Amino acid sequence: MKKLFLILSLFSVFMNVCLAQSSVWKLEGKGNTVYIGGTMHLLSAEDYPLPPEFDSAYARSEALVFEADIKKMEEPAMMQKVMMMAMYQDDRTLESELSEEVYQLLESECAKLDISLANFSKFKPGMVLLIYAVTKMQLSGLSEDGVDQYYYSLANADQKDVLFLESIESQLELMFGDDEEDYDQAIRQFFDDQKKMDRVGEDIKDSWRKGKGKLFIRMQKEMEKEYPEIYKKILTDRNMNWILEIDSYLDSEKVEFVMVGALHLPGPEGVLEMLKDKGYKLSQLAE
Repeated sequence: MKKLFLILSLFSVFMNVCLAQSSVWKLEGKGNTVYIGGTMHLLSAEDYPLPPEFDSAYARSEALVFEADIKKMEEPAMMQKVMMMAMYQDDRTLESELSEEVYQLLESECAKLDISLANFSKFKPGMVLLIYAVTKMQLSGLSEDGVDQYYYSLANADQKDVLFLESIESQLELMFGDDEEDYDQAIRQFFDDQKKMDRVGEDIKDSWRKGKGKLFIRMQKEMEKEYPEIYKKILTDRNMNWILEIDSYLDSEKVEFVMVGALHLPGPEGVLEMLKDKGYKLSQLAE
């Protein structure tokens, strides 16, 4: 569910491409180069072509680095593991784990998308919200094939090396591993965030295309204030782990292109600032 919060934080609608700075940076240190791109995990067909700086960094890179191996999710064994983690294996049900008020809220919101909770009584709340999110994306013209999926497929076709910052298992643990989570609070948060994204969605997409960090920093501050545990788990903890990996890429003569969600990059605890603190040079690409 915490990973889902990140995905939904980037939920937005189409904005035209503008000639400006981008969400791609060039990192230089130890005599080597790494490119870092802030991505949108979800896009519509109209969002293509992507900002040209992404293609420029891709062309100069020998290896692509993603948050996790998204193709692994298609493996039957992994799909079975997801279902095991996403469903209650005892006598608990979706309704038994929620207050009556929040269950009715969830039921009402799902009904607007013709989703019947009766079909998902053994599913954990995080999985139900994921089903809700995917359904809403489809109705809005968005798919799961965002920047990450596009370049993942391209890298494999071009036989470039593909690396990962973390495992799919660790992401599943973020989504479904905490049975002690306050699901009532998480569901209220989820639908509150939906309303916010409806209001600022266009600004989010525009900020991503132009490489502007102010809106993302404001979102980070709101998350840290309202949901400090979620902020720590999905942003700062993961950012610190990723910095160790990115630092190691500068020891390689190969040029890597690292792609992570745009919300991870700006701000005092963001990936870019952490790299600057290590003394490395960062410059924003612009075509």
